[in-house]
Amino acid sequence: MFHVRVDYPTREEEREIIKRTTSAYSADIDPVVTGEEVIAIQKTVRKVPVPDHVTDFVLDLVRRARPTDADAPAFTKELIAWGPGPRACQQLVVGGKVRAVLRGRFHVTIEDIEALAYPVLRHRLVPTFNAEAEGIKVDEIIRRILKETPRHDAKKVM
Repeated sequence: MFHVRVDYPTREEEREIIKRTTSAYSADIDPVVTGEEVIAIQKTVRKVPVPDHVTDFVLDLVRRARPTDADAPAFTKELIAWGPGPRACQQLVVGGKVRAVLRGRFHVTIEDIEALAYPVLRHRLVPTFNAEAEGIKVDEIIRRILKETPRHDAKKVM
């Protein structure tokens, strides 16, 4: 679903990793939720509404990242060899629903989608040779696509 970047651990964190993974260390693990609770949470999240203008934003964002799409900006065609498929839309929407719930909201916003664009799209874009040769990273391409994607009228909000 996401490509999240994690930096290297500090020296002390790495020391602890070595200790825990190469010794007889055994952590006491207490479950925080049951399997049934996880399924109930998943069902609840799926019920979170997504306003039409947010769905339009998701579609525009993902389609602008496809070099063969008629609405893709010129830089997309130049910098992206392969773009995201329909699963990117699905993951943005589901992730947006979870983010909304975690923030105490009952609907998804464009801000939720913008916040998830990098981790969702990062591993779904293949830069062209030209992009790589120019040192243009995938995150920079995503930033440019976000900037070029119109924000639709929120009057359609439920």
